[in-house]
Order: sequence, then structure tokens, then C-alpha cells
Amino acid sequence: MDSSKVLVIVAVLSFYIEVVEGCLRLKCYRCNSLDSPTTCDKNNFDEDYHKGDVVVRTDLHLQLGGSSCVSGYLKNHKGVSYYYRAMSLGHQETGCVGKRCACNIDLCNGSTSMHVTSALFWSYLLSFFAHKLCF
Repeated sequence: MDSSKVLVIVAVLSFYIEVVEGCLRLKCYRCNSLDSPTTCDKNNFDEDYHKGDVVVRTDLHLQLGGSSCVSGYLKNHKGVSYYYRAMSLGHQETGCVGKRCACNIDLCNGSTSMHVTSALFWSYLLSFFAHKLCF
């Protein structure tokens, strides 16, 4: 096989890995302020501390409307309110409703609510282009 054919094969495989595989995954932070009150609360999130607390979804279900990154307030069984970051089991529209926010780009749930508002435009724009690129 000559070198030009090898380069074409490498280019096609690289494109597949970067675009196709990249379109079939979503990374979200997973932590809560009960377990990490000084690094996972709404207004004092430490991305460096929680870089290992990431959930990755990598399957076709994600592309067909699967998951979103979420954050917000919940109450435990004792009625104590806490802030959490996680991945949803189903697709959520980008934005905030009540005390729950959702977004659909990698690690977007590390932002505070002020950043979520400014990121809505970018999230929508990126998801639009990703959708066009993936389909």
C-alpha cells in the first residue's frame, strides 16, 4: 500500500474518531453539597477538585435524545436542602426551570446560574452545529 493511501485511511479514521465518536458522548460533573459543601455548592464550585467526578455517556441513546447535564437544589429524606450536579436519565431542554437547570454540552453543569444564562446562546449554537455535523 503506498503512502498516499495510508494517509487517506489515517485521515478518515481521525475524522471518524473526532467527529462521529465525539458526537456520541456527553460529560457532566457529578457531586453534591452534602458530600462536598466547600467545593460543590452553587456559588463555590471547584472544577479542579471535581475533575475526577465526571460522568460520561457514550452510546447511541445519547444521540437519539438521551441525556443532559443537570444541576439544582433537592431535599434529602430529612428535608435538608442541598445543591447537586449530575447527568439526567432523559434529555432536558437547555435552561433553568424553578430550582433545576439543564444544559447539553460537555461539563456545562459546572457553571453557576449567572454563567448558565450567558451560556444558553452558546449551548444552542453549539448543539445546532453539532446536530448538523453529526447527521
